[in-house]
Amino acid sequence: MRGLTLLEILVACIIIGILATFATPQFIAIKEKGLNKEAQAYLTSLQAAERVYKMENLAYYPSSGVITDHSTINSVLRVDLPVGGTISWNYSVYPTGAVTATRNQGSGRVWTLGINEAAPTCTPSTDKGCK
Repeated sequence: MRGLTLLEILVACIIIGILATFATPQFIAIKEKGLNKEAQAYLTSLQAAERVYKMENLAYYPSSGVITDHSTINSVLRVDLPVGGTISWNYSVYPTGAVTATRNQGSGRVWTLGINEAAPTCTPSTDKGCK
């Protein structure tokens, strides 16, 4: 019976390492693009919830200050933002009806959606992760 030599195993490991270095950046970019879509979807949902809240209460939530606690936002606006565990985005609700999503992993991305805007916008717009 013939087994693999140490050199053959080493060459295979080097090839796998080289392939992984090319695949990892693509994987991260695809993951961030998916997370952007998640933030946009939640912001659109929050915008709709704010409109319903205003119809019922004649004012946007909150009446003053900024609310960032997901549990509070979920109960008042009747939405389902992620709570606990690893959360990718921090969502904020403003008295003007605007909502924001700030990326937790330090990329500096912030998605914003005003109450009368059709689609969320990302800042900084020069960030490759905004696409």
